Amino acid sequence: MTTDGDAAWLVDASYAAGQVSLRFIKAGDLEPIHWIDLFQPYYLTEDEQRGEPVRKLNLFTQNELTLYKANYGKRPPKEVRAWESEIDPALSYIYDKRLRFGVLHRLEGNAWLPQARLDAEQSIRFDRLFGAHHQTPIPM
Repeated sequence: MTTDGDAAWLVDASYAAGQVSLRFIKAGDLEPIHWIDLFQPYYLTEDEQRGEPVRKLNLFTQNELTLYKANYGKRPPKEVRAWESEIDPALSYIYDKRLRFGVLHRLEGNAWLPQARLDAEQSIRFDRLFGAHHQTPIPM
C-alpha cells in the first residue's frame, strides 16, 4: 500500500494500452511499488489541423516554434511529418511529469514529485530550453 509522503526511487517505466507503468523502490524498506497512470501518447506537427498549439524551443536555432500536439492510439500516421513520434510514450510521460530516473520521489496526492532540486540557474535554463511549466514547491 502506498500512502502520501512515501519516498521511493524511480527505476523503470513502460507503456501499454493507454497506461504508463512506473516501478519505484521504497526508500524505507526497499519494497517495489508498481504505479499505473493513464496516458495518451502524442506527437508534434506543423499541421495546425491535427491538434492543439504548443510553443517549443528549437534547440539548434534557439528560436521558438508553434507546433501542434496531436494524440494518437497505436502509432502516429506515417504520412505526417512529426516530432517526438519515435519517442517511447513512457519516456514522454516521464518528461511531461518532470520525473527523474534514479532520483528519490515523494508521493503527494496522486503525483510523484522528485526531491532533487535544480538551482535557480539550472531551472531557468531548463524552462528556457524545454518550456515553462507550473512549478510546485517541493518540501524537504
